[in-house]
Amino acid sequence: MALLAEHLLKPLPADKQIETGPFLEAVSHLPPFFDCLGSPVFTPIKADISGNITKIKAVYDTDPAKFRTLQNILEVEKEMYGAEWPKVGATLALMWLKRGLRFIQVFLQSICDGERDESHPNHIRVNATKAYEMHTRAPRPLTCGHSQKQTNLNHCESSWRAAPGLPATPSASQSLTRVCRGRLWFF
Repeated sequence: MALLAEHLLKPLPADKQIETGPFLEAVSHLPPFFDCLGSPVFTPIKADISGNITKIKAVYDTDPAKFRTLQNILEVEKEMYGAEWPKVGATLALMWLKRGLRFIQVFLQSICDGERDESHPNHIRVNATKAYEMHTRAPRPLTCGHSQKQTNLNHCESSWRAAPGLPATPSASQSLTRVCRGRLWFF
């Protein structure tokens, strides 16, 4: 939680403009979060988030002054792409990144709220499924018109059954809990 507190939990400026450089720096610390879960089930989501960060960064790096804020990127791309906008460029990557961040938020909130499958209380499947389903109920679901992401998410949906669980024995569970807390505290 330390990385999150240091990089992500800053108040929004009065003008509500999000500076692109600091935003990219902050979100770049999130993909390794999925490594803390100890399962390859989340690899497609991690790759998706990382890929979208890379796409936005590529646009930002072409002219950091011109693309100082995320709003600047949207405005320039809207003019540049015309009728294709917002389904192209860094704008599209930003939309997908926002959805990935929302997935993380719902997933973690579900865990914090203590939601679980009573027949398998140590599994995080119910939390991952809730986060995934939140996207499929969205006005423009994650699978809407994006074949690669649809492939990734279909993989994820079928993989929730493989989502990691905690060991059944109390001593092993307590040990794993300490390890997970240590890993997550780093975040």
